[in-house]
Amino acid sequence: MLIHCPRCGFSQPKDEYCASCGVNIETYVPRKANSLEKIFSSTLVQVLAVLIVALGASYFVLRDQNSTTAQVTRRKNIQQSMATSNSSLSARNIRPEIMNQSPPLESETTDVSVELQNEEQRNRLAGAGESNASRAAVSANSPKASAAARAQKAPAVIIKVSYYEVSRTVLSYWIRSTQATPDNESAFNAGLINRKIFDDQIRYASLKTESTQALINAKTNFQSQANKDGQLIGLNSEIVMSSLNSGSITITKTTAQGSESIRTFMNISPNSIFFIHWKSDLAGLENEPILLDVPPFQIFKSKQFMGTYGTTELVMIIELLN
Repeated sequence: MLIHCPRCGFSQPKDEYCASCGVNIETYVPRKANSLEKIFSSTLVQVLAVLIVALGASYFVLRDQNSTTAQVTRRKNIQQSMATSNSSLSARNIRPEIMNQSPPLESETTDVSVELQNEEQRNRLAGAGESNASRAAVSANSPKASAAARAQKAPAVIIKVSYYEVSRTVLSYWIRSTQATPDNESAFNAGLINRKIFDDQIRYASLKTESTQALINAKTNFQSQANKDGQLIGLNSEIVMSSLNSGSITITKTTAQGSESIRTFMNISPNSIFFIHWKSDLAGLENEPILLDVPPFQIFKSKQFMGTYGTTELVMIIELLN
């Protein structure tokens, strides 16, 4: 009796092992094909693969043919364009020769006509020039132009406004040793000190410093404010320089309860410092948390200033930088 090997298909008399591949015929279990093998062994899949390869090859061949055709068409268009341009140039070169061969009478008539056209053109240009000049004169006399011209001619000065935390001892010395000029003795003190005295005696870093160019007879504002429920609270300083070293300053304090202001005149030289100490400049603002991070109101975090027996004051310093 012949049996077939389940592995290689060899036919032999019944035996435990295959005489061809040596596998145990009785215990051998054929390995099951996985999904990929089943798929690729399918005749339909193989046919589809051949079709895909054929379509891909056809696509690349057609694309190359289209590219070649487009290049040929582009080359023909360029050649036609060049031919058209050359013919136009030839036509333009022929026209002057034909005109030169025309009768003398026609040439003279053309010259007279050209001369008349030139005369009209000159008249139009002259009229346009006069019109532009008149418009320029009117524009120069307009209020906006006049204001701009004045702003350009007006001299300017660079001023520097700073806030410092100053000890009361130093502030008292400044008031005593300088010619302080308080407009209202009970409201504030203001005066000039020598720059060297200021540099030697100041002990704290600036709480706020801002520099700007101020035009003579123009308002320049320095704001230290925050928005609380739609209302700006804090300090606003307005400086008006009447000359290169003199002017006035108005400081306005706005709180939730209202506003008040002080005003004083100042004369500053490059070697001096103008200081202002408004005694009640912070009253009504100390309980506004929104101002704690707005310079110079970080002074509210100072123990020397907020202590029961405070030893420092907030002082504004104004300097000229030119």
